[in-house]
Amino acid sequence: MASLARQATVNTVLAYVGIGLGFVNVVLLYPRVLAAEEFGLLRLLVSITAVVAQVAQLGLDNTLIRFFPYFRDPDSGHRGLPSLVLLIGLAGALVAMAVLGIFHGTFTRIFADRSNLYGLYGLYLLPLVLSEVVFILLRAYSRSLGRSVRPVFIREFGLRIGQTLLIAVQLAVEMPFSTFIAWYVAVFAAMALWLVLDIRSAGELALRSPRVRMPRRLRRSMVTYGAFTLSASLSAIVLGNLDQMMIGALLGQVALQQVAYYAVSFYFGSVISAPSRALNQPALPLLADAWKRRDMAAIDRLYGRSAMVQLVVGGF
Repeated sequence: MASLARQATVNTVLAYVGIGLGFVNVVLLYPRVLAAEEFGLLRLLVSITAVVAQVAQLGLDNTLIRFFPYFRDPDSGHRGLPSLVLLIGLAGALVAMAVLGIFHGTFTRIFADRSNLYGLYGLYLLPLVLSEVVFILLRAYSRSLGRSVRPVFIREFGLRIGQTLLIAVQLAVEMPFSTFIAWYVAVFAAMALWLVLDIRSAGELALRSPRVRMPRRLRRSMVTYGAFTLSASLSAIVLGNLDQMMIGALLGQVALQQVAYYAVSFYFGSVISAPSRALNQPALPLLADAWKRRDMAAIDRLYGRSAMVQLVVGGF
């Protein structure tokens, strides 16, 4: 519990620091360096990426966290489970990228506006989706290892600082939007690479053969659990991003401009969910370990204290 409290506290601080940096970027800086349609396109691409990446990785992030205690063995690369998860996730990402590329014309018609920015830059979704899938799966692996702080630091702080630096360069140099968006996507890719290097520095990137031997009952449980968590996670992601996607698809010639205006207002709502996100990062791996041990007393304490902490923090 002490480890949970320590990691949750650090994660909460990082989450609010990230929210503060994000506020500066979204509300104050982006409107100064980008036209409304350009900023709207960035928000639309991020929303689409969040939904597509969640589908592409097939719920493997939660499945890895839930069943990792059954495979934990550093000497054997945790019996190949991380390798298998990454292999399936990358295959899903490639399929999603192929669909986005093949049907780019169709999506361009859906998100068309007077600027035609989606038609020009929509294919940047491909590297964004790949980067997001890699980050999601490696974040789950890092959390399973009891290292939840670094992924939060990279996503909440590193990503926002990278975007702030990019905006500062734009203010100084005034790059064309085609260059700006390329660097914007590169920042997301850099965060995924940073997490790869972090896990490697911890000596946990020794990927082994993805041939994982497991009892049929365990395999069936993993598939069933993954299917349920995929539907639950996808519902949450869609609810958080569908509004911006609908605005981009339904408001015609001024769609991207309206996405930009809406994104600024929507950002304030993220403050409410920050404590929950911070607590879930270290709590779920501990819960998985307790389930493996059938330690119902630990599960009861974990749920009770987590609920109390969120009630107190949410009350403020």
